[in-house]
Amino acid sequence: MPLRRFRRQYEQLLQFERGRIIGKIEAGWSARRVARQLGRSNCVVRRCQRYHLHEDQAQDALDRPVVE
Repeated sequence: MPLRRFRRQYEQLLQFERGRIIGKIEAGWSARRVARQLGRSNCVVRRCQRYHLHEDQAQDALDRPVVE
């Protein structure tokens, strides 16, 4: 009978955790250091960072004046 690997149960990030991640990234911490500090994977931290970056770019586009 083959051995099965059990996957870790996933949890969504709380808004508070997202804020902590973004705050530490903006303070100059590396994604790896943030992940270790908060007990999350590097991938989760980088995904959160990337989402935040795209969210800011979308907001900048909305703030631009309409040129006619």
